[in-house]
Amino acid sequence: MSARADNVIVLDEQRAVDASTWAAFRGGDRRAAAEVWRREAPWLRRLLYRLVGPAGADDLDDLTQDVFLILQRELHALDVTTPMRGFLVGLAVNVARRRLRSAWRWGVVRRALPFSLPKAVLPTDPSAPRVFAELFEALETLEPEERLAFSLRYLEQQSLTEVAESLDVSLATVKRRLRGARLHLIAQAARFPTLAATLDGGSDED
Repeated sequence: MSARADNVIVLDEQRAVDASTWAAFRGGDRRAAAEVWRREAPWLRRLLYRLVGPAGADDLDDLTQDVFLILQRELHALDVTTPMRGFLVGLAVNVARRRLRSAWRWGVVRRALPFSLPKAVLPTDPSAPRVFAELFEALETLEPEERLAFSLRYLEQQSLTEVAESLDVSLATVKRRLRGARLHLIAQAARFPTLAATLDGGSDED
């Protein structure tokens, strides 16, 4: 993408939950747990939306809750004095990965069926630029790992190193997935002309 999206998520640590609240949550304090949910659930939900796209919008509440269920299981082993949002991004990526892989497998089966099924109509935001509507539709054509890398890099504006950390893969793997995603999207120019106009063949991943 050639420009930063106006609606990108900024992980503002000044608004994040403080260490004492995390410690109380880990100790079983229900009020602390409620405060963590109140402060962290909204941006996590938006992050998950960008990772799974409009086709997964109906599952966002469940996906957000899945992140917190995993968090509760692993919280006892975490150092809550360090910034927690990077860890939460990693959990969200894993939850989104499972959702995308499931949808991808179903897509493979659906394409192999000897009859056609009605195409789902993706919800769109009338106030969003056309490029975002095309982007989310185009992302549905990417395989899950390329989609996650592309979303973290261009929708969340993570650095290449941060994408590698979020996906728990090497920097070389991230670059390969981003190149594959970019080339795939460029190849879709006829279907998504507005999106294609914002992409080119080169990037800082090359």
